[in-house]
Amino acid sequence: MDQPQRRYEVSRPLVRFADRTAGQWARETQTHPDTVRKLQRRFQHQGMLGLLPSDVEVSIRERATRMPDAVRQEIDRLKALYDGLHDRELARILLVKVEYSIDDQTVQTLWQQSAVSRHVPLDLGDDHTHPDRSQARLQVVTLYDQGWEKVSISRFLQGSRPTVDAWIRRFEAEHVAGLVGKRRGPQAPRKVWLPLMVQVYHLQKAHPEAGELRIWSRLAQPDIGVRTMLAGAMAPTEATWVALMVLDTACRRDGAPRCLVSDSGGAYTSADCDAVWTRLQIQPEPIVSTQGESDLNWMETHLHIQRRLYDDQFSFVRTPAELAQRHQAFSHTSKTTAHQGLLQERRIPPIPVEV
Repeated sequence: MDQPQRRYEVSRPLVRFADRTAGQWARETQTHPDTVRKLQRRFQHQGMLGLLPSDVEVSIRERATRMPDAVRQEIDRLKALYDGLHDRELARILLVKVEYSIDDQTVQTLWQQSAVSRHVPLDLGDDHTHPDRSQARLQVVTLYDQGWEKVSISRFLQGSRPTVDAWIRRFEAEHVAGLVGKRRGPQAPRKVWLPLMVQVYHLQKAHPEAGELRIWSRLAQPDIGVRTMLAGAMAPTEATWVALMVLDTACRRDGAPRCLVSDSGGAYTSADCDAVWTRLQIQPEPIVSTQGESDLNWMETHLHIQRRLYDDQFSFVRTPAELAQRHQAFSHTSKTTAHQGLLQERRIPPIPVEV
């Protein structure tokens, strides 16, 4: 009455014992020889499933495995933090965080089954708002080590992709020390005191053919920038009192000028200087270098000419009277020598005193 059971009984002796032929067993079971051979082949190839009728659909029931609670909790935590993680990324993070290997389809199912929908408050800030920016950069490296992709890190921490790449590269090269911010621009002070300028000046006189690096090496002060070997200032900051002292001397000797040409430094744009300009009716004419007016800085141009023409001559003087004579000679030479700027302007003759 049970067809699968009957087919099993017909095919089993031929497969198990092989002590008779299909024809002999067909006569004993009163079954057609072709039917016996077909059942034998199906049983050998498919086992018990080969004995079922062809119109019966067979589905293999998978063994249900219980998902660890740590996996579900980590998925809920990740979904609350950031919902842009994809399947392979999630599987990689779970393998690192909870040491559980999971395939892409299963993790996608668990992600969809997670009831978490709102983002929990974060206990970390991005690279711009975090009070300790090195900790925010460490968070970038930590997420990357946990299996997060760089694009997910940049979107989650609200930073650019190149910034994420930069901090990961610096950590790989310098470890934690690479996450500390570094100052941009020159590290040494741009302006120095007069004694240091005098020291550099004497080094330049003692080694006239030495370049800036050689002079810097002879100075033996690593905290001083190399650019200081070429230029400096009399004060460490823009001092208003220095500018007013020079103006006071000029006014006592020649009277108040009608206008004053200067750069846009703080010494000339302060409230004290504005009050003096107003009281003496002086029209300020600041030079804005960003607008192509750097060539109007006449005083610096004059000092450059003096440095190139007469600094060597000044080094031989021994008394103030000799210095005054040399300065008068320089002034005459500067005024009566053709100027390249006047040549470019096609002034005839290109002599400053004539112009």
